[in-house]
Amino acid sequence: MSFFKMIRVCTWGAALVVATAAGANAAVLDGQSVDVSFHSLDTGGNAIDTPGATVTAPGTATFDGGFLSATYTDHQITLTDPFASSSVSFLTSNFLTGVPFVFNGLVFQTAPVITSVVLDPAETVTPVGLSFTNNEIFLDLKGLSISAGDTIILDLNPGRAVPEPGVWAMMLVGFGVLGAGLRRRREAGAVAAA
Repeated sequence: MSFFKMIRVCTWGAALVVATAAGANAAVLDGQSVDVSFHSLDTGGNAIDTPGATVTAPGTATFDGGFLSATYTDHQITLTDPFASSSVSFLTSNFLTGVPFVFNGLVFQTAPVITSVVLDPAETVTPVGLSFTNNEIFLDLKGLSISAGDTIILDLNPGRAVPEPGVWAMMLVGFGVLGAGLRRRREAGAVAAA
């Protein structure tokens, strides 16, 4: 096998590994049912849960009487205010008791598919807090207002750099084939020289 043919085979193998890795990490939320609800917890231990909306991703859920909208794509949740003349405010304390909130915001629930969540740099409103489990995202918005044109964008499972086991296997096989080809070429050169 000539050196250039070997380089060509390695290039095609690398392209196949990259394509397989991209396919393996394709979608997080596609086809998943996502529930969003308002959740408040004050320092007195009083919790208030208000149902929001459920949608299958990709899609858009409108809740809070239409004042908030959550758009779900395969790797993102985008929260906006769809009305041009409205604003949604999240209080810092319980309006019934006056006790300060520990958490006042939104909870997104889905199947256990979440491995990481980060805030997208394109957002225009930065939440007070963000935490997650494998099936829930907690977005603390206490003291903030979301107005027309404001967005909060959550990127789910960004930059998953660890290849799937199948990708590792293909890389190892590729390196083995490359090593065998180089060894064979070296042995053929030694026989010709003798």
